[in-house]
Amino acid sequence: MTRSLPALVSLLLFASACHKGQIEIGEDTGWSEVLRLDAPTPSYGSDAGGTVVTLTGGEFSEGARVFFGDAEAQVQSFSATELVVVAPAGAEGNVDVRVDSGESVVVSDGAFRYLPDGSGQAGALGAIEWYELLGGYWEEGSASWGSAWWGLIQPKEIRYADVFGGVADACVSGPGFPDVRLMELGANQTTLSGAGGSLSFTLASDGFFEASPRASSLSTQGGWRLEPVANGPLQGMSVEDLARTPAALTLKSPKLDDAEAITLAPDELKLKWEGGEGDEVLVMVRRADADYNELETVGCVATNDGSFTLPQSAWQAPWGEGEWLFIYVGAMAEGEAILPHNNSESRVVGLRWVVGAALTPEG
Repeated sequence: MTRSLPALVSLLLFASACHKGQIEIGEDTGWSEVLRLDAPTPSYGSDAGGTVVTLTGGEFSEGARVFFGDAEAQVQSFSATELVVVAPAGAEGNVDVRVDSGESVVVSDGAFRYLPDGSGQAGALGAIEWYELLGGYWEEGSASWGSAWWGLIQPKEIRYADVFGGVADACVSGPGFPDVRLMELGANQTTLSGAGGSLSFTLASDGFFEASPRASSLSTQGGWRLEPVANGPLQGMSVEDLARTPAALTLKSPKLDDAEAITLAPDELKLKWEGGEGDEVLVMVRRADADYNELETVGCVATNDGSFTLPQSAWQAPWGEGEWLFIYVGAMAEGEAILPHNNSESRVVGLRWVVGAALTPEG
């Protein structure tokens, strides 16, 4: 039996469509016009719902309904090749995405991943830091330097200032990194772009991303944007205002920018500064012996009101004679981003430290 050409073409089109998704035939059309449903963008979001998702493919019918699992999404805009929807709330894990036009249905199996909602908690932690040396008493070849690290974490109520005790106008001996669990981004490299340049981050052995900033990249106050992630389960993620470079402060007292290092007693660590940005300033004092071996470090969170006295009670051991004091005072600005994967907040900070040295008294 010989088939007519038009019928054979229709059969081939239908067979091709069956490989693109689950198709139900409408009685009036003879074969579905919904031929394709691409992967949603983004393909992840909070289990609380509210993620704006773009679906491409076609040919979509006006009035089409969209489902994430068994829950219906709100359709924001429609065209024959694109639907923009708001994902409903759902259970953690992957769900099917289904477009139902009444006459035909297409399904993308397990195409959307729900993540636990992190509203009000930290979802990214890190610091982009620049250390500016004061004074002329450093060894020849010493220079200002930068460091940067960041990473996604499982949602937790935490701030970078918690490394320094977290309590305003208080100090801790031996600042320590708080306990966090990392979230897998699935990329070996990321890029942050800002007004003064860009920073290329490489995945380190501890799971955080690390970079070495140049002074030029931190010279302009402003925000840092995470460029779209190239691969991994959160592919395509981009974040505006992940971090900010703060305005610098000027340390007025003690006088650490002279040619020679001054001498300070425990009751003379009375800091005064001007400028800076944000509500808080970080202070760190490292005490070392004559050979620069660290003896003790005290970290403080100070209200940014221009002055702070480091209490003598913060030290766990008495000072010896002729020891070094390395004094760090840092303006801190926190990122302002709401992260798209789970509504958590960026706690990646920008820090501009001024660093000077003093000696403990002899005799």
